[in-house]
Amino acid sequence: MPGDDQKENCGKGMKRKQIDWNRAAEHLSSSIIQCSLLGAVGTVPLQNIVLPLLTRYNSGEHTPSLYRKIMQMKIPPADSAEFPFH
Repeated sequence: MPGDDQKENCGKGMKRKQIDWNRAAEHLSSSIIQCSLLGAVGTVPLQNIVLPLLTRYNSGEHTPSLYRKIMQMKIPPADSAEFPFH
């Protein structure tokens, strides 16, 4: 039934009540910080990944799809093996 948040299926087994937008906002903030720690190289993921998601979030979009994209976003630390510019 529309408006029944507890029963609305948001895809991939996620129910609307499981979406924690505060956690998503924290993840966006930490991703911005991580990009800044990468220096000039961090501007690429910041401008192409993080800021577009932040803009959607700040414009009021709170869809399950946006939540998944935010929470799946991963900016590796500069000293990690995943970071290609050692």
